[in-house]
Formats: sequence, structure tokens, C-alpha cells
Amino acid sequence: MRMTLLGDSQVRRLKLVWDSVDITTDSFAVGGLTTEQLKTVISRHCSEFNKTCFVLIGINDILQNIPLEKIKSNIRSIVKYLVKMNFNIFISTLPPTLHNSIEVQETIHAINILIQSFNTSVNVNVIYLNKHFKPFNMQDEHYYVYKHKHGKPDLIHLSSLGLRNLMFLICDAVAGQRPSAPPPPPRHALLPAATTATERDSTPGPEG
Repeated sequence: MRMTLLGDSQVRRLKLVWDSVDITTDSFAVGGLTTEQLKTVISRHCSEFNKTCFVLIGINDILQNIPLEKIKSNIRSIVKYLVKMNFNIFISTLPPTLHNSIEVQETIHAINILIQSFNTSVNVNVIYLNKHFKPFNMQDEHYYVYKHKHGKPDLIHLSSLGLRNLMFLICDAVAGQRPSAPPPPPRHALLPAATTATERDSTPGPEG
């Protein structure tokens, strides 16, 4: 089957590790994308989407200090529109970040409560990424810190190992299986930490 990936750089970077033989993907993910901008992407390009979509969005809104209620309103609009257009939606909760800001973590928690509420909606499946990663050590950079070329830690993006876990969760959810913790790939199979040209591109999405 084919799936359309919608979201920001976290989603775009899934293409770096995606090797599922059962699901092939088309990506409309853009680095730096906000919920408002994703609404624009969807309204302009939904005719090009596959009937099954994966959505992970919201962290850029938080980092840009967009009000929580505005973020939640945009996410509701995104889900409502995709449901109206009869897409089969897999939407993920936001993963934890390594930011020490209590305000950031509380906002992520509030957004995740909203996303979890969609689980009772028709054609909407929630992937509990936040709960899946909770047992792991938040300081374990192999799961949570993506090393930029300059050597400083990135407090937002999942590592290649973390991305592979997200891929497994998506595939399990699509297959109708209960998400479980997959064994991590061998260390030699992980992607190098150096930033690629694609990953350096943080061009924002369409204006919302």
C-alpha cells in the first residue's frame, strides 16, 4: 500500500530510514512547517495524496510561541478536513523533547491530550509515540538527539534509531497490530550523524 506523509522535518527525515516492504510513501513534509502551513499544504495538494495519510505536526508552533489554543484549533481543522475528504488518517502524538522548559513540556502534553481524543473518530488512528518512548532514557542521544555537522546537539529531532522506532509504530498501526517496542537495529545499521544536504534544508512551507 501507499501512504502520504504530512508534517515537518521530523516526518521528512523518516524517508532516511524508511525500508518497509509493505508500505511505500510519498512525502509532503517540509522542514519548519507549522500547523497553519500544513492546513495550506493540505488544501492545495490533497488531490495528490494517497488515501492513507500519516500526520505528525505541532512542535514548530510551540517553538514559535504560537498560542496553545491556536495550535489545537489548527490540528482539529486538519483532522476534520481529512476526515471529510474520506482519508484514512494515522496521527501521532508529539514525542518528548530534550528541552528543559516546563512550559514546552506542558504544551506538548496538552496537544497530546487533544490528539489522543481523536482515537474515537471514524477513520482516525492515533499513534502514541510519546508513550512509546517514555520508558527510554531521555538523555540517551541515540534516541533523541540528532547531531548536526557542527557537533552541537539538536534538542528536537529523533535520531535515526528513534526514527526507525517511529517507522515500526506506523507499520504496526497500519497493519492493525498493537504497537510494541521493536528491537533496535544493529549499531552499524544506524545512519551517520553528519547532516545531509536534504536535512540542512529548512525551507518553511507555504504561507498560512
